[in-house]
Amino acid sequence: LSPVCLGSLRRAASINAEYMGKYFKSMMWLGRIDMRIAGGEEMGQDPSAPRRTWFLSVILSSLLRDGAFKNWTYFNKLCEMLIGVTDSMTFSQLRTVMERAEVSLDSLKTEEDLTDFQTKVLESSYGTQHIQGAVYEASTDPNVAQVELPRSFTFLGQKFVMDSWVLGELVFDKVMYNGQKVGRRVPSSLDVAFAVFQNDNTVHDIHRRMKGGDERFRDGMPYHQNLEALRKVIDNLPEEEWSRNVYTMWLGR
Repeated sequence: LSPVCLGSLRRAASINAEYMGKYFKSMMWLGRIDMRIAGGEEMGQDPSAPRRTWFLSVILSSLLRDGAFKNWTYFNKLCEMLIGVTDSMTFSQLRTVMERAEVSLDSLKTEEDLTDFQTKVLESSYGTQHIQGAVYEASTDPNVAQVELPRSFTFLGQKFVMDSWVLGELVFDKVMYNGQKVGRRVPSSLDVAFAVFQNDNTVHDIHRRMKGGDERFRDGMPYHQNLEALRKVIDNLPEEEWSRNVYTMWLGR
């Protein structure tokens, strides 16, 4: 399980209405607490932990009977329509993998069974994350590979949003310059303005900050290659990508 975002939970606790406070707290837990089903070994995770987590995920899926699964599907589709696709494996995807692998809760009896099932998952793209929603350790050594987010399963996981993805790609250890990892820890709203909103008027301020600004962990560091690459990716998105959900329609240019 990933570390809990205490800031989010404090926000829920600060809400005056007790009922709504419990609701928001529950939603934050369901979105932020992920079950890591593969990967994470490079971050010191026990290699057998994902397999045990897999078993818990399968148990959860088995407990979600037809009526409950129908309610979950409706709620998840509603969230995806409003915000974006889930940035982790969902119950629907887990069931698809289980059906293709002809796996059931009763058939997963040994460590080898779990390992075989895990291998089948890794052959697909299910559970791949793009948003850094938790705390990860990364080496400053340029010879050490950049952190690859673990495959995860969530009950109602966080959704993929373009501006969040951009911010995560412009900080350590995603930024490389002259063969070295750039220690930029804090992104900026100007990054989103340029990459997502096509605001070229931000170029002067972004350049000035790269040369030397006031923010210790944000300024004075080169990251223009990543920023330009992100802008190019977003500029080349097909038109239909901007109408897939309410959030991207709001972002739409």
